[in-house]
Amino acid sequence: GDIIGFPRVKVDEDGVVHIAYRAGHRGDTSFLRYASNASGSWAIEDVGRTLDSEYSIFGPVALAIGIDREPHVVWIDPAGQLVHAVRRDEVWALEVIATGVGEADFGSDPALSIDAAGALHASYTEFFADQDAHLRYASNAGERWSIGSIAASSRAMRSSAPEGGSSRWAARR
Repeated sequence: GDIIGFPRVKVDEDGVVHIAYRAGHRGDTSFLRYASNASGSWAIEDVGRTLDSEYSIFGPVALAIGIDREPHVVWIDPAGQLVHAVRRDEVWALEVIATGVGEADFGSDPALSIDAAGALHASYTEFFADQDAHLRYASNAGERWSIGSIAASSRAMRSSAPEGGSSRWAARR
């Protein structure tokens, strides 16, 4: 049967509700869906469904609404890529922000925010089995994405985060 998980919800200045979540079939790689009530009733669409499976999602997603009320979503795909999607003119555009950010089984719970100028600011934990974990920060405030390391840890632990309520990996110092 179908599975649904890791929902994120934001409400824009007009009161429109935006939801991004993981959906798929048991045993298959999942994909990202977006729902909005902008038309007065719920409309659901797939994000990047026609793209190669490399853009499928494994775990949590982050959602932010831009200054032009465009939804932006980031996630880490099963290939260990940090992916960004934005919906402009009713079309989803996807881009890879970073590669080699970790193994799918140790997927990060990314965060996303948009500043007053419309620049995106994302953070995520990069880690691999039996290696150090790194808190990373990425921004497109310049002409292209820049990525930096904020903190590192030699210990990773399973924890539960308040948003989403599911158990996920986190770095601990």
